[in-house]
Amino acid sequence: MSSQTAIYYRERGSALVEFVLCMSLFWVPLFFGMAVLGFGLVRALEITQICRDAGHIYANTPAISQASLQTLLSSLATSMNLTNSGNSFIVLSTITYVDASDCQAANLSADSTNCPNMNNYVFMRQVIIGNSTLGLTGTPAFQSAFGTPASSIQDSSGSISPANYLTSSNALVTNFPATGITLVHGQVSYVSEMFATPLQPIVWSQLSNPVVSARSFF
Repeated sequence: MSSQTAIYYRERGSALVEFVLCMSLFWVPLFFGMAVLGFGLVRALEITQICRDAGHIYANTPAISQASLQTLLSSLATSMNLTNSGNSFIVLSTITYVDASDCQAANLSADSTNCPNMNNYVFMRQVIIGNSTLGLTGTPAFQSAFGTPASSIQDSSGSISPANYLTSSNALVTNFPATGITLVHGQVSYVSEMFATPLQPIVWSQLSNPVVSARSFF
């Protein structure tokens, strides 16, 4: 009788060990993985919506000042900490295509010597809202997919004069044809790009530098 009891308790202890191992090696990691994935999906949806709203505002009020944009978008994106020292930023760009008629309208000869940016996509304006230094310090760095015009050719509102976007190589846009969008004379595309690092702590944060991004065209 005592021998059978000893066997019974050994079986109960074995089941408890199996349960603990199963919890620690499978269910706990699965739970944390689902939580991280859930937070990431929520963050991605928020960023997509804010990016779309920012682009919509920018496209409908292209002359809006950078200060007004900062105030308005910060009020829309309170959960994103869209400030100069926060964890996110938005790049708003106005892109157009330069053809011969654009060069002639600026009293430039329609040739590569006098109008070097002819037959290319160029920036007419770019405004960055939020902590743009994230794009310089991130690993990997995250910046606009279409480039950044030199500050020397931009005015205080981020706009670029025709004299500069027709002739300066610093106004050229990269990768825009890859979007599948084609512009002709007189057309512009308003592009909104948003980048953010997560606000919530992540268990695996030391293994990677997660960045959530979104892009909208108007």
